[in-house]
Formats: sequence, structure tokens, C-alpha cells
Amino acid sequence: MEVHHHPKVEKKNFKEYFLEFLMIFLAVTLGFFAENIREVIGDDKKQDEYVRSLYDDMQRDSINIRVALSFDSLQISGINELIRILNQPLPDSNEINTAYFVARIITRTKAFEQADRTIQQLNNSGNFRLIKNTALADSIIEYENNVATYKDNHSVGMEERRSLYPFISMIFDGNVFQTMVNSINHIEQTTGIHNINKSNQQLNNQFIYYLHQEKSTIVAEKINLLKVLGYTSVIRKIITENYKIQD
Repeated sequence: MEVHHHPKVEKKNFKEYFLEFLMIFLAVTLGFFAENIREVIGDDKKQDEYVRSLYDDMQRDSINIRVALSFDSLQISGINELIRILNQPLPDSNEINTAYFVARIITRTKAFEQADRTIQQLNNSGNFRLIKNTALADSIIEYENNVATYKDNHSVGMEERRSLYPFISMIFDGNVFQTMVNSINHIEQTTGIHNINKSNQQLNNQFIYYLHQEKSTIVAEKINLLKVLGYTSVIRKIITENYKIQD
């Protein structure tokens, strides 16, 4: 019967085992660090993309805010003028025509339309953590808080505008309004001789009160918008100072 002889296995000493362990450990460690480096590089690239996009959003916001602020200023001055005319014992035809124009435009609104694509992406994807600059992250949060406050005030303002409808319909001639809106829905100043109903002092007083409330809300909107506008400037300044972004 054939006998099989097992080959002799040369035993390794401690030094050889240690070297093998060290090589495996180094390979695993280097792989771990390489993966971390790739992740960091990827995160930095994503951060730069978000920052660039955020910078563009802030530029658009600053333009849209200024448009909304101009409209709010027009509304406030119009309300002041309308209240002045309503308090006139005998307003002339030009004042009455102005009152019709203001009464028609104060029910309209021009909301600030936020360019929030980047912030929405950061929040929805959980990538807000990629914004490593603390000053930038804090400014974004303050910007969002002030936008939220503005939206709350604007919502109140919308309700207050709707509350003016009954008063306008009782004090002004609705047929005149019909002639003031053109084919592209722009409101035009009326001309000619028209009347407003000032006979009911209590009604006039209530109307003035509601106008005052609307004006106060618009003032609050403006304050919020000015804060948001300030943060758009702060955010852009931080970006230009800390990232490779050209204004």
C-alpha cells in the first residue's frame, strides 16, 4: 500500500507573522483613508456647487425684493392719500378720481417671490451639513427665519385686502372700476366726473380703520423684506470672501 508523505510546512517566526499583519493593516488603513479623501473631495465639490447656486439665488432675491418694496411703498402712499381724501368734506373731481384709482390698486399685491431652489435642495437632501462655513450657515438660517416671518405677514395682508371689498363696493361706484382695467389687466387712472358715497360717517370710519390696519401690515412686510435684503447681501459677501466666486 502506497504511503503518502505530507510535505513539511516551514514554520514562520514571529517577525514574519508581524510583517504580514502590518502589511494587511496598512493596506486596510490606506484604503480607508483613500475612501475618506475621495468623500471629502466629493463633499467639497458639492459644497462649491451649492454655494455658487446660492449666490445666484441671492442675486435674484435682491432684485425681487426691491420690486416688492417699491410696490409696498406705492401701496402705503396710496392708502395715506385715500384716507386724506376720505376725510375731506368736499373732495374735488381730481381727488375723487385718485380715490378710485387707489381703491382699485390697494386690493392687489406684489409678493416677494423667493428663489429658494438651493436652500430647498440643501434641506431636502440633508446636505446642509456640507456648508462648513459657520457664518454662512448661520446667515442662511436667519435669512430663512425672516422670509418665514415675511410670508406670515403677507398672508395676513391678503386677508386684510379681502376685508376691504365690502367697504369699497358701498362707497365707490362699481361701474367706474369696470372702465379702469384694460385688456392686459392693468389699472388705469379714471377721468371725468364721479362720486363717492361719504354720507355714512360710520361706514367711512370703519373703512379708514381697515385701511390703517392694512397699511400697518404692509409696513411690517417692508421691515421683514429689508431684513431679508440685508441677509442676501451678507450671504453674498461671505461667499465672495471665502469661496472662489466672482461677483
